[in-house]
Amino acid sequence: MGAFVACLSPSEQGAPVLVAVSEASFSVSWQQPGSTGGCPITAYSLYLSSDQDSASPTYSLLEAGIAPHVLEWVVSPDATLIGQVLRLKVEATN
Repeated sequence: MGAFVACLSPSEQGAPVLVAVSEASFSVSWQQPGSTGGCPITAYSLYLSSDQDSASPTYSLLEAGIAPHVLEWVVSPDATLIGQVLRLKVEATN
């Protein structure tokens, strides 16, 4: 029989930090979660929301499968997002 390893979900991520902004893109960075849940982080996903007035915003997947060693990402949003105030969140996967 093969080995089985049970993992918990990684702990809550802190908010991403805006590093740089240009007319065509923005760069965000983040810290690793405080706890990996007992297994290595395998990827990060970046989510985006334009729900500024909501206590529980709806997020859409922006980028998935970001390598586990990458802690900064450059985003080139589509033209419909230009000029909007956006919320970002990052999620670790183990």
